[in-house]
Amino acid sequence: MRFCDIRVLDFCWVGAGAFVTRLLADMGADVIKVESHAHPDNLRLSGPHKGGAKHLEGSGYFASRNTNKKSLALNMGHPEARALAKRLARECSIVTNNFRPGIMERWGLGYQELMFPIRATRWSGSLPRSSTAPAPAKANTSSSPSSNRPST
Repeated sequence: MRFCDIRVLDFCWVGAGAFVTRLLADMGADVIKVESHAHPDNLRLSGPHKGGAKHLEGSGYFASRNTNKKSLALNMGHPEARALAKRLARECSIVTNNFRPGIMERWGLGYQELMFPIRATRWSGSLPRSSTAPAPAKANTSSSPSSNRPST
């Protein structure tokens, strides 16, 4: 099965979400990874690093989770960046994230805000029923009981 007619707006970082969106990209989906210069994906600092020196563009681990993806840096604290992200989301079949509960909603990109024919997914080690969001989970999928459970 090829996914060439599917466009994904990927807000995932670290772990399971980045892996799943990489699989979608490998199957032919047009995946647009969104990061911030102020808060880049933590995998960028994970080894091994090209040439042995730690730098944002040299992580083999980051590259293995983000092959075949386009990349975009947005400062989501800025209203124009949020408006651009919302316009991009409207052109996508799928919007993914693995932030703590409430982050996408704060940016105007939660499931309710994007109620149009898309599939919004979240892979999270943080349970959404908590009134105070815990620290983000960073365990791999096999050791984090809720990170392999997508919620919509």
